[in-house]
Amino acid sequence: QKGPDDLGPPSNVTDCRFAVGEAQLSASMRAHWTAFARHGAPLAPWPRSAPESLRRLRWADADTDGVGTEVAEGMRDEYCDFWDELYPPPSLPPKVWQQSELLVM
Repeated sequence: QKGPDDLGPPSNVTDCRFAVGEAQLSASMRAHWTAFARHGAPLAPWPRSAPESLRRLRWADADTDGVGTEVAEGMRDEYCDFWDELYPPPSLPPKVWQQSELLVM
């Protein structure tokens, strides 16, 4: 049995239907990642990533996100601070985590 979105179980309350632009964006992202996995390069040039640069490729649908796919500077960088501490650029020493900072399951 499937839920209301035809994806998950009947108890799935998430409705994952895409708008036309979102479906096109999803197909484009899959094509780029597939080409990257298969050939080592995406279908179109991406900005080169460097530790000292905050330039990123933002995947977005203009109709639902207000912006299209573009190269953005410092995009949502404040949400990456955790990863910057965990995997610092080579010029910085790695963070030593205290036991109280670790999540134990």
